[in-house]
Amino acid sequence: MIDLRIMNHEQTFKEILTGIDLSSFTETYAQNEAWALSFTVMQRDVNKDVFAFVENESFIDYAGEIFVIKNVKRIGTGRLYVKEVTAVHQYFTIQDDYQSKTKTGKLSINECLAFVLSANTKGFNYSIEDNNNRFTKIEQENFGNNDLLTLIQEVMADYDAIIRIHGKKITVYPRADYGTKTQNVIRYLSHTDSIDFDINTYNFKTRITGYGKKKEDDSYYFAPVTYTSPLAEEWGVRIAAPYMDERFTDAKAMQKKLKEMLQDYPAVTVNIRLKMKYDVEEGDWIRVIYEPLGVDQYIQLVGYTRTPYTNEPPQLVFCNTKKTVIDLLSSLARK
Repeated sequence: MIDLRIMNHEQTFKEILTGIDLSSFTETYAQNEAWALSFTVMQRDVNKDVFAFVENESFIDYAGEIFVIKNVKRIGTGRLYVKEVTAVHQYFTIQDDYQSKTKTGKLSINECLAFVLSANTKGFNYSIEDNNNRFTKIEQENFGNNDLLTLIQEVMADYDAIIRIHGKKITVYPRADYGTKTQNVIRYLSHTDSIDFDINTYNFKTRITGYGKKKEDDSYYFAPVTYTSPLAEEWGVRIAAPYMDERFTDAKAMQKKLKEMLQDYPAVTVNIRLKMKYDVEEGDWIRVIYEPLGVDQYIQLVGYTRTPYTNEPPQLVFCNTKKTVIDLLSSLARK
């Protein structure tokens, strides 16, 4: 059943959106980063009213979630008038709010999120699911003075957390406890003929230097701090671009930040093109067996692209923590 509704920005009009090319409708999800819809809608005599509301900043109600239209490409071919639409989940509109204040000290993830969302004007709230008490307090320095989306993404990186969105409710989990280890198996020939292991070392670096805040006399509060990964012994010194952040007035806090942000391992993304519909949820741990490359490993689903109104199978994106990336690379290297 297709239940897709258009709502104008003033929220005074809401109707079922007709005229959609269902084969063009795509939902894309990327853990902690993106949730978007794209589709093409055609003007017909019977849908002129709703077609007129397919404009930037109008809303799409899809499966009970609200998305905001951010891009509309208008195409006229003869008498055919088409709009190509991209809409993002309403959560990403928190980028329009700004926390101008800052906080310094040893802060919990709860304190950080409460501080960030105290500046939100759109009614978002949050909860933290940490049954194993994995979140610990982290030293923050001049945390804030940025838009709310950037700050929440910073919190997710600092505390190694995962975010899930339902409506205007933000739920946060420790990465170590996130997702469900399922009985699902994706196996070569049975479910897929093609798996891409995209392994790149473009951003693989082993040394980074950080610069903090300057005083009024143009000198720094502390001398530049350099962190060198232990992997420099094996791969040599690969220097990342300097990190400059005027929120830092303490060298130890800067050292910790550099260690967290340096990508001293290859980036790995696993893309699987299935041969059939497959019912999985983002965050699921799925056993992937691909005999040609010697892979038999549980990998977490962190994103997908799917066309829910067609019979086309989804494209699944798997990625891993640093530990499981290394395990996966080891299994590939043995082949």
